[in-house]
Amino acid sequence: MKRIINILILVLIAQASNSQMINLEQYVTGLSSPTDISNAGDDRLFVVERRGKVRIIDKDGNLLPDPFIDIDDMVSNASGQNERGMLGIAFHPDYVNNGFFYLNHTDNEDHTNIARYQVDPNNPDIADPSTRELIIKIEQPYGNHNGGGIKFGPDGYLYIGMGDGGSANDPQNHGQNRQSLLGKMLRLDVDNGLPYTIPADNPFIDDDITLAEIWAIGMRNPWRFSFDKMTGDLWIGDVGQGQLEEVDFEPAGDAGGNNYGWRCYEGTDFTNLSSMGNCNENYKDPVYEFQHQGFSGPCSITGGYMYRGTKYTDIMGYYICTDYCSGEFYTVRPDGNGGWEGKEVAKLNSGISTFGEDINGELYVATLSSGRIYKVLGGVLNANDVIKEIEALVISPNPVYNSTNLKIESNEKITVEFTLVDLAGKVVFNETVDINGIFNKIIDLSDQPSGTFILNVNTDKGLVTKKIIKQ
Repeated sequence: MKRIINILILVLIAQASNSQMINLEQYVTGLSSPTDISNAGDDRLFVVERRGKVRIIDKDGNLLPDPFIDIDDMVSNASGQNERGMLGIAFHPDYVNNGFFYLNHTDNEDHTNIARYQVDPNNPDIADPSTRELIIKIEQPYGNHNGGGIKFGPDGYLYIGMGDGGSANDPQNHGQNRQSLLGKMLRLDVDNGLPYTIPADNPFIDDDITLAEIWAIGMRNPWRFSFDKMTGDLWIGDVGQGQLEEVDFEPAGDAGGNNYGWRCYEGTDFTNLSSMGNCNENYKDPVYEFQHQGFSGPCSITGGYMYRGTKYTDIMGYYICTDYCSGEFYTVRPDGNGGWEGKEVAKLNSGISTFGEDINGELYVATLSSGRIYKVLGGVLNANDVIKEIEALVISPNPVYNSTNLKIESNEKITVEFTLVDLAGKVVFNETVDINGIFNKIIDLSDQPSGTFILNVNTDKGLVTKKIIKQ
């Protein structure tokens, strides 16, 4: 049985220990059913709300009052655990020049729409709904398994994750039906003619029995997928049915055309269902899977990202994902022998609908029902960020009459030596302490003469000096 490291949900203060690998810190509240998070190549975050709005969080963590765009009247009404609504956003690679972005939503007939919009040329925080261009509409036979993810790959093409159309057991066999866009990953060229063209190197462009838009076959519900911003690798979190949740992987440069097996296979489990059709193809196994346990345990993978931020050294090079029901977090990385190592690393918030990545590669998650955005934290800050925390040392009061209080917050366990000297170099205070979280220390200077003192705050990451005035 997998080992679960239980970790407290972090709300206002990130407290870490050596055993913790993933933490969450509350960032923004007040959203309505957030389903996707993205950036537009700048320091803002864009959050999709299921009912049909996109909201902006500015660089200082403020939720702007006016939506970036509101197409509520074009989006099917969704609440609770309903899988319809506005589900995804993707910004064009040349957004800074053309202002194009793409929305994935179900319309008032409950069918999938991928539509292009354009930002207001005079206001970067407002988009113009009248610029709508419908790229593709895909009919949905049932209300669930709509997919929802859209991303531009490093090749400049638009990738779309489509679920199998819903119900259970893929009753219409969309996953393996090569004449259906459902149960697939799609790849479109949206730069050469409207509504789109087929990239010349799509894997089935010369295959008479397979639709040319298809990039990969055999998906159940690839709710969230992402591209590694460093390598271009594709990671897909495909939601399971009753046995396994799976993570699929395609290295950068893959020619496409992979068949991930649904519904002949659920992960590596042969489903042995009747009327599946031909199940004799060469299916591609997931790189990681975990047991589906219904609503009392893992029930629905929320695919994430390979961490390519710089703040946390212990999670660099790990793919991070979670489960919607249990709140269990998982990491996956190469094992060094041509295989993969996956494990559970935390149990945090349940109800996480999506991950997002900012311009620097730092990760965020959203909780659907509470409408909150959290930062994803690792357990070990890099040296520069440790120094930033030490530089944020609060000395109060300063100037000092009799005593002063030193206060530091640290996201990792660090050893700090405090040395206070007067201007003649005489040591008047020295103490070495381990800091983990919030640290307060009172220094008594009542027996010291008035004057200037220098406080040296020394760690193995570097030295910070502060001035203290005694009156």
